[in-house]
Amino acid sequence: MSLPDPRLPDCFKGRAVPRETTPFLEACRLSRCQKTEPGDLFYSRRHGMASCALVLEADCTVAEAAQSVLYGQLAAAETLRALHAPSNLSLIWPFGTCLNGREVARTALGGITGQEEPDETADWLVLGVHIRISGKFIERLSAEQRMELTALQTEGMETDRTVLLERLAKELDRLGSEWLDGGFAAIRDAWAKYARTGERPVTRLDMDGNAIIEAGEGCQIVRLTEMIARQQPLHLAA
Repeated sequence: MSLPDPRLPDCFKGRAVPRETTPFLEACRLSRCQKTEPGDLFYSRRHGMASCALVLEADCTVAEAAQSVLYGQLAAAETLRALHAPSNLSLIWPFGTCLNGREVARTALGGITGQEEPDETADWLVLGVHIRISGKFIERLSAEQRMELTALQTEGMETDRTVLLERLAKELDRLGSEWLDGGFAAIRDAWAKYARTGERPVTRLDMDGNAIIEAGEGCQIVRLTEMIARQQPLHLAA
């Protein structure tokens, strides 16, 4: 059964990718070649996932650009909440969105390596968001990996790719406006409401979105850029 393409907010231009292509990799490839514009939203038509990549404005420092992964996380969480996901919805800094403590969605950022100086600027930026609908991919993983991942169908949540992509685009648009109007504090404060995960400790964020880790009598700062340098490719992690 075919599904209609998503209807997107006017600020986004939809660009469907071939079935064998992942939106994030395609958006990154074309952005390197200067064949994209901010607001281009690449998406997959595959039914078992809601996978997209948004081309962002790159007129900011690397440190500010890194904050986009938390913006993507929050958009995924708000999307699932709006579609009546279970109440135990949480975020794991800085890439995972979880249901019942297991990752159901993941974000990634292309255009910076994490090795740049914080005040450098990127030539291009791509935010990838991938939400698992079907659990078929998970079934092929090891038992240890399956303990950490889940899918919407596995959690008893029935929806489809078009519904998810339309809602995700609305949340990206809404949160992007709130970020523009209220600064990153608006994103950070909303993100913090989801920072609870059962056995895992709550992650506190500093003003820039870096994690504050309790270490003995003091605290250690883990920077977003350091995590981006070690991020797993989205097409493998998802």
